[in-house]
Amino acid sequence: MHRPMHRPSSAGELEDWLAEHGWSPGRDIGDRADALIAERIEDFHSQGQELASLSTARSFLHSYGLLRLPISPTVTLVLDPTGGYEEDAEDIVELAGDLGVPLFPVGYETYEGGVLLIDEDSRFFYLHDTGPYFLGRGPTEMLVNRLTGKTVHASQYYV
Repeated sequence: MHRPMHRPSSAGELEDWLAEHGWSPGRDIGDRADALIAERIEDFHSQGQELASLSTARSFLHSYGLLRLPISPTVTLVLDPTGGYEEDAEDIVELAGDLGVPLFPVGYETYEGGVLLIDEDSRFFYLHDTGPYFLGRGPTEMLVNRLTGKTVHASQYYV
């Protein structure tokens, strides 16, 4: 019998759901997070763009890095900054310019390859082929909003 996929719809349910997928309070992937950040910065350079590490990205990746979180039966959010789509650096730099803040990629989604980004104020944005979206501030709000489909077009945050 196929069990329907459970997705948390509140912050209270989120921690248990995250624990089911390998996260725990105090989790830290250590040097692996730093290596992933360095790899993504190098990838930007190879695409002709600059990317600076953000402390918020580093903190997020140390705690949540390399988790694979099922968003739907066909889509998984992979918290790895090295994923994305071919030649995505230019689009990320353009969105950062529109927002007036630096962004750093911290994950991607399978299936369509959208990129999850964080800014220096722990605001999360999602760059998808249908456009850029704001997902919330902080990991909890971002994940609950992504899982429940609550998104706002990022243009509301442009400078």
